[in-house]
Amino acid sequence: MRPLVISLLAFAAVCSASGAPFKVLVFSKTAAFRHASIPNGIAAIRQLGTNNSFEVSATENAADFTDTNLAQFAAVIFLSTTGDVLDAAQQSAFERYIRAGGGYVGIHAASDTEYGWPWYGGLVGAWFSSHPAIQRANVLVEDFEHPSSRFLPEAWARNDEWYNFQTNPRTNVHVLARLDESTYTGGTMGDHPIAWYHEYDGGRAWYTAGGHTPESYAEPPFVTHLLGGIHYAANAISNPPPGALVLFNGRDTSHWTAPNGSHMPWQVTNDTLTVVPGTTSIRTFQPFEEYLLHLEFLVPPSPAGTPENSLANSGVYLQGQFEIQILDSYGRPITGANETGAVWGQRDPSTNAARPAGTWERLDIDFQAARWNGNVKIANARASVWWNGVLVQDNVAITGPTEGGAPPETPPPGPIGLQNLVGAVQFRNIWLLPRAVVPRGSPVDLVQPGSVWRYLDDGSAPGVEWRANNFADNLWRVGRAQLGYGDGDEATVIRADRTNGTRIITTYFRKSFVATNTTAVTNLELRVVRDDGAIVYLNGVEVFRNNMPVTAVDSSTTAITAINGADEMRWFSTNINRAVLVEGTNVLAVEIHQSGTTSTDVSFDLALSALGFSPPDLSVASSGSEVALNWPAMPAGFQLEMTTSLPSNNWTPATNPPATIPGVRSSVLFTNSGVGSFFFRLGKIE
Repeated sequence: MRPLVISLLAFAAVCSASGAPFKVLVFSKTAAFRHASIPNGIAAIRQLGTNNSFEVSATENAADFTDTNLAQFAAVIFLSTTGDVLDAAQQSAFERYIRAGGGYVGIHAASDTEYGWPWYGGLVGAWFSSHPAIQRANVLVEDFEHPSSRFLPEAWARNDEWYNFQTNPRTNVHVLARLDESTYTGGTMGDHPIAWYHEYDGGRAWYTAGGHTPESYAEPPFVTHLLGGIHYAANAISNPPPGALVLFNGRDTSHWTAPNGSHMPWQVTNDTLTVVPGTTSIRTFQPFEEYLLHLEFLVPPSPAGTPENSLANSGVYLQGQFEIQILDSYGRPITGANETGAVWGQRDPSTNAARPAGTWERLDIDFQAARWNGNVKIANARASVWWNGVLVQDNVAITGPTEGGAPPETPPPGPIGLQNLVGAVQFRNIWLLPRAVVPRGSPVDLVQPGSVWRYLDDGSAPGVEWRANNFADNLWRVGRAQLGYGDGDEATVIRADRTNGTRIITTYFRKSFVATNTTAVTNLELRVVRDDGAIVYLNGVEVFRNNMPVTAVDSSTTAITAINGADEMRWFSTNINRAVLVEGTNVLAVEIHQSGTTSTDVSFDLALSALGFSPPDLSVASSGSEVALNWPAMPAGFQLEMTTSLPSNNWTPATNPPATIPGVRSSVLFTNSGVGSFFFRLGKIE
């Protein structure tokens, strides 16, 4: 068990560091033009600190740039500084700060600063050249993965003073967004980056040219843009560790569904997943067994005197059965197993580690599933919980389902759930690190992107038989994805004879493929490009629904919303229960629905992949009359089987159940009863 304990301690240390409180320094000294928006910027950053648990100091005193003073800050923010603001000694101190791993945030006129200091020019990325009059323009977002831009629209229209730069920084930085010079007058660069980041001389630098106007600092998208930049520069992003499965990245909800498998009903805005009161709770499509789970949450504030049962309230369900509570717990006594971090109704957290409502908090949960012998539970599930970096549950036993009147406990695996109970609770940055990591798994492409599909695009409704194996494929046309209506971005043009201008709402696709050795396949991942909505079936079972109503659909059903631009080529991913996959011929069937009869194009592509596992190595050790077998842990659904001779049709489950250490080894002991030989294999539980 020692290697497992070491890994958990390391995980706890990472969680304590990532997202922990930090300090930033806002520096707004000006030696040339002074922006009237500086007080607005300072106030907005202070509010961001209050809401997101970091401290903010503000200064215009360059004497604060000393080694000792700068060392306390995770990032220094140059807020519309202008001219020469630091002397030689102060510049040297700031260079040493960055080289020691410090962070820099530049806002607007930070690029109109220190023209005689080449090192600073490299840090900020580019120096200011000129600007036209304040006007509205489109900012085109290039990177939807960075925390400062992943919540933004593809074309972000806003009013500001738009800088031209002396040089184009693109070759030296990672561009987040650029200006569309066709949407305003006075742009001189052509390719016109306007926000970017890069690692520089040992530290991290992030810059945005927005922020001239006081109104900028009251725009939620712009302020959230700043928050992401501060988090990046301060190295305060809780990045998933290697091997983690990201369940929510700020945009994609394809891992989540309503309990009945229908459309995921919560909202995604500004990088967050928000409960929609009056809808349902949600759960993951994929069941999981044992894992380390990270999530961040924000509980909206409640009026003073609000009774407990009306406080904003949610929860995290492990294996679909065991709730770790989320509540507006700030300043409340710990009693009744009902505060954040509690195993609801069973065990209180050891301490109250809450932050004030309206600020972001986090839970890190190490979950170990119960141990079962057949249908008999022989050991309880256990969990450790860190609440804002504080260990509040230390390997505690969870004695059974936590809901009142819940059905009897069932064995793993099970989904992860997020509860909709009271209030618009928000979530972000949700990832999971499986503990039962199976060795020697390798990717298997079952259906590759851009492969050949059969399709029906004549306006008829094929019913449901088209999802089955025995459907006459030869009646449908054939084309290679990417498919489309002929707007120039597709490999196969469909319905090119639509000269009368009609539009077919629904296009049907189907494809058969052969899967072998499916007992060694797990972690089925489906990725879909869809314009506008999609429903996917594997062997007649619905496995994916996106941008579609939750009710029954037919050929006249339209998608919920229209999509365009980059979203037409974006891959949506989810995980599929591997039990749907069969040995031999499988059938994928896909409906692509347009948003209306005036839709002008359609996009579609699909990929299906899995992990395949080689036969495990069995090691054998005998001691007297006992034989011990050890093998790497395998996915759920396998059992050790034995026979006394080969070849044999008499494989039977091993008589003693294995004792499993998740992700490490499994072992079982047998008594030698005088039989000359034993043969063992891992077989699929049918």
